[in-house]
Amino acid sequence: MKPDLLIIGDSHSAALRAGCDQLRIACLMASFSGAVWHDGHITYHDELGITSSRKWASSLLDDIRTKLGARHLARAGVPVLFSVGFHLGRLVPGFGWNGHRVFRSGAEVPGDRMAVSSGLLRDYISEFRSSHFELIEGFARDTAVTVVAPPPLNRENYAAFSDAIVEEMERRKLRVFDPRGHFADESGALPEELLEADQVHGNAEYGRLVMKKLIEESFLQMDNRAPA
Repeated sequence: MKPDLLIIGDSHSAALRAGCDQLRIACLMASFSGAVWHDGHITYHDELGITSSRKWASSLLDDIRTKLGARHLARAGVPVLFSVGFHLGRLVPGFGWNGHRVFRSGAEVPGDRMAVSSGLLRDYISEFRSSHFELIEGFARDTAVTVVAPPPLNRENYAAFSDAIVEEMERRKLRVFDPRGHFADESGALPEELLEADQVHGNAEYGRLVMKKLIEESFLQMDNRAPA
């Protein structure tokens, strides 16, 4: 029996899977570290949907193909939820090593920071994330796809990067769910009760709330399901 959903992503996928478990949504998950994604070891493949230069990752993907009964993961008749294209812990820190920061138009720039244009930010993101966008686009040609942005964090440049990535995905006509508009507190971060101890990843309750919202707002179609 096929699952209701396939989750493909990074460490943030764990909360989404926990949410599926709580809502009794049958899912399969292919999760790889942000470093593996950032370093370009996961890419789109015309015949397989997704492939990896890492042997262990390829084995995991082959196992999912067997369970789905499909060679191409986007052609199994199962919607796909992506936690891909962000991996901000790998993308953002290096950008700010020399004080570079993205400011809103008209904002005062502190003396120890260097303002960065939105154009430079887009080019920087494109250099490291274009292959991720292309992978998601490839899947979207064959199945229903939703991208879930990572939990909001109140860290320098994180919101600007997340906004720019969401904007680029939407420009490419991809469906993106940004949890910041639903769950962020007044500081712009995820409330502590929805965070794991590492203060970076959402917990199981966060995952449940995200999955519930995805169904309520029709990002996901789950027939005859009434989320708790």
